Amino acid sequence: MLKISIIIPVYNVSLFIERCLLSVVEQRHEALEVILVDDASPDDSMEKARRFLSGYPKLDYKIVTHPQNKGLSAARNTGVKHSTGAYLYFLDSDDALPENAIAILADKAIADRPDFVMGDMRIVGGEGLRFPLLKLECQTLCGAEILHSFLRKEWCEMACNKLIDRRLFDVEHCWFYEGIVHEDNLWSFYLACKSERMSVCQEVTYVYYIQPQSITRKKSMRNIDSLCIVLETIINESRGITDRQTRSLLCRYLWNLKIYFMKSLLLNPFEKKDVIASYRRVNALFCDPLFDSSVKPLTMRLKDCLCLLYTSPSPRDAHE
Repeated sequence: MLKISIIIPVYNVSLFIERCLLSVVEQRHEALEVILVDDASPDDSMEKARRFLSGYPKLDYKIVTHPQNKGLSAARNTGVKHSTGAYLYFLDSDDALPENAIAILADKAIADRPDFVMGDMRIVGGEGLRFPLLKLECQTLCGAEILHSFLRKEWCEMACNKLIDRRLFDVEHCWFYEGIVHEDNLWSFYLACKSERMSVCQEVTYVYYIQPQSITRKKSMRNIDSLCIVLETIINESRGITDRQTRSLLCRYLWNLKIYFMKSLLLNPFEKKDVIASYRRVNALFCDPLFDSSVKPLTMRLKDCLCLLYTSPSPRDAHE
């Protein structure tokens, strides 16, 4: 039977960790290894986790502890390094799995032997929130079509809910960029670039709970700095792409990411000097030759105008 490692970073999730772990022990797939990475959680999350797991002595699990908080990317990387499964699966500790989730994905992996297989997800909470879910009708994608479908936003950029061949880490080095938020955008880009075969399940294999205190919804300058790093890294990694269709899709994807960046910049109460510095930083990225033949979307032009109005010196600034 295909051995699968479920990697669960744990940080400040006391209210949710037992729900998460219960959904894991109820999985129908038997060859499971569970890796909990304690990212120096300040609450009683790990105490609850250990107490819960003690009731399942036959469960193959291990707990790895960070001496200090390193963030989600580092916790996932640590989990991968301590795992032994042929395929890896990331589960956030405030989310849960339907009981047949891993079995469905494992069956698909055994049948197709893809680099990764993903299913659909159910969202609980966050009324009115729009989320990029699975928009693919096909069962399999190969080669450049994987990257194209990612750039068209036909599947979710979250690292969770994907069963991944460990070769992508051991050989292709698809590690998470540490020290930033929005790391899933960059990691999924790497995944799409490095994979040769992707399989799709239309069934729901993940339950995503919207938490109002999520760091990706409470915007800070860390979010802005991280988005700059994501944009800069993708642009740097893409300079060797010569295929016209891929470049066109890539530019549109990056323009849309810039729109998200600018919306975050304008709709949050940042100091004007920080907005100006961040806007100039990201604008410089879009002077790259990668965009020479791309057509700037109308929505991008409008938001550029708003940012220019906001960041232009006022008469008072000029006087000072």
